[in-house]
Amino acid sequence: MSIRKQIARFRTRVLRSGDARHGAAPLATSAVKALPAHKPKVKSPVAAAQFRPAGLELALNRARMAYATAILHVSDGPGSEFHLDLWIHHLRDALGPDVIIVIRSRPLFESVKKRFDLDCVYIRDSRDAERFVHQCPNLKAVFYVSNTGNVIHFVRLNHLKHVFLGHGDSDKAASCHRFFRVYDEVWTAGQAHIDRFAAVGFRTDSIDFKTIGRPGTRSVIENAAPADCQQFLYLPTWEGYQDSQNYSSLPMGVDLLLVAEAATGLRPRVKFHPLAGTQSSDPIYLEPSLEQAYAGRRMAPTAADEDVAAAATRSEPSLVVSPRSLPVSECFEGSAFLVSDISSVISDFLVTLRPIFLFLPSAVDIKMSPSQIPYDQFAYQFSTPEELRDLIEQVILRGDDPLAIGREKALAYFVDVEATVQGRFAKEAQRLCSPPPV
Repeated sequence: MSIRKQIARFRTRVLRSGDARHGAAPLATSAVKALPAHKPKVKSPVAAAQFRPAGLELALNRARMAYATAILHVSDGPGSEFHLDLWIHHLRDALGPDVIIVIRSRPLFESVKKRFDLDCVYIRDSRDAERFVHQCPNLKAVFYVSNTGNVIHFVRLNHLKHVFLGHGDSDKAASCHRFFRVYDEVWTAGQAHIDRFAAVGFRTDSIDFKTIGRPGTRSVIENAAPADCQQFLYLPTWEGYQDSQNYSSLPMGVDLLLVAEAATGLRPRVKFHPLAGTQSSDPIYLEPSLEQAYAGRRMAPTAADEDVAAAATRSEPSLVVSPRSLPVSECFEGSAFLVSDISSVISDFLVTLRPIFLFLPSAVDIKMSPSQIPYDQFAYQFSTPEELRDLIEQVILRGDDPLAIGREKALAYFVDVEATVQGRFAKEAQRLCSPPPV
C-alpha cells in the first residue's frame, strides 16, 4: 500500500471517530476528498481565530482591552456569582477600571451581563484565550477565584503573572492540593493557609505566598463596637461534589434553628451557600423547604419537640432568610453567635470575636486540610441538635465561654487584621499591575 493511501486511511479513521464523539454524521469514505484542497497558513493566534465561525463574546467597549492590566478569571458555572462579588470591587478599587472579568461559562456570562455593569468577556477555549490576550497588550496578571481544568488555557501563558485568590479560607480539602503549584502566587488571609500547605506533604517551594488579609471584613473590623444583638446567625455550607466533602448541616437545619431559638429567644437568621442544592435533589438544600419545615414545626410542635415550646408561643415565625447574593459580612452585625459548618465563614466571623458553634458530621468520613490551630481551640463543636442546645446553654445563657481567648488567638492566625486594615491587597495588586516608575 502506498504512503498516500496509508495516510488517507489513517485520516479517515481519526476524523470519523472525532465526529462520532460529537454526534455528527460519518465522513465521506475518502479522507482525501473530505479534506479541503487548500488550507491557509496561520502565523499568529489572532490569524488562527479568524477562521473560527464565532468571535469573542464581549460585554465591554473593545477599546477597553487596549488598557486592561488585569483579568479576574471566573471559571465555575451559574451560582458562582459570589466568587465575583468577593473580589471585583476590591480589584477595581486598587487598579481602577482596567480590570476585565473573564467568564468561562456562557450561562454565567449571561447572568453577569444582566446583574452587573462590568467589563466582561466569555472565553470558551484556549484559542479564545490567546486571541483575547493578544488584544490586551498591557495585560500583566490574571487573578483566579477557583481551581477548574480550564484555567490551563491561561496559566500556560508565561508572560503573565498568575495569582490564586480563591473564594474563602477554610480547612476544606479543596483548599489545599497539588494543583496550586501552577500559580506564581497564592494570596492568603493569614498564616493558617500557608501552614495547611506545609502540612500536606508535597513540595510548595515554587509557590510565592502573599498574606493580604480579608478585604471583605475590613468594615466589620473597623466598626467592631459592641452591638445590640437580637439575632443569631446560621450559615450552612453546600453539599459538595463528593460525599467526603459534604460538610453541610442542612439536613438537620430546622432542628438546629429551633433548638437555638428556643434556648435563647433570639431571632434566627439564615443565609444559604450560593451553591446549595446544585449537587443534591433533596429539597432541604433550598430555602423554601427550610422555611416551610421551620414554620410548621414551630407553630405545631410534635411530641418530641419539647425544646421548641418557647418558640411556639410567639404567633408568627421569626426566621429571616437572607438572599444568597448578600455578602456574608453584612449578616454579622447584630448577631450574638454563629452556627455554621466547615467553611470560610468561620474565619470571617472570627473578626467579631463572638462565639462560634461548629457542626462536624459524624455519619461520614470527611476530608480536611487542617491548619495548626484546630477548630476545638476556638469553636464549640457539635454533631447533633442536643449537643448544640447544651453548648448554647453553657456559653450563651450561663456565660461560660472558655474559648474566648482561643478566638483571639485564632483571629490573629487565620486573618491578618493589620494586612486587612492597611489595604495590603490593593498594594500587592498594584505591585503586579501598575506600570514601572519612569
